[in-house]
Amino acid sequence: MNTAKKYMEPTTHIVTGQFVRINQSAASLGERMAAQLIDWGIELVWVIAILWLLSMMPDVASTSIITKIAYVLLLFFPVICYSLLWELFNHGQTPGKRLMKLRVVKTDGSSPSLGALIMRWMLWIADGPTLGFLGIFVMLVTRNHQRFGDMAAGTMVIKLASYNKISVTLDEFD
Repeated sequence: MNTAKKYMEPTTHIVTGQFVRINQSAASLGERMAAQLIDWGIELVWVIAILWLLSMMPDVASTSIITKIAYVLLLFFPVICYSLLWELFNHGQTPGKRLMKLRVVKTDGSSPSLGALIMRWMLWIADGPTLGFLGIFVMLVTRNHQRFGDMAAGTMVIKLASYNKISVTLDEFD
């Protein structure tokens, strides 16, 4: 039964220029959604904490417009840029992806560039709330469970448990 499951999950096999074979399995929709829910929970805790701190400050209503803008940026910038910042500085992982043992990589197995991470971050708006979570449907029908942002950026979310680098000898390649 375990072997049947292993053959059913989409796996990408890559041989690098240094003759290293990389096998990586795409994360399932359920795993990606669980990681997203964990991340949304962390973002919710952040928003509640900042709102609580702002409520403790004396007379926020009478502060200058610049101070109010600073408060709004303090509240929303980390939430808006959450996935981009975590994936950029944490090897393609948000806390939710880390707990679910997932990682964002380029489809060739390398680490995503800043441009690729920005591309998938910007297209999350199209994949997510604005178009009725169209990304979920797209992940269901694509081979590597990629959403629009992943396809445009050339990235995919993989399971770390199945990420194997296997050295290959030159004799295997003619």
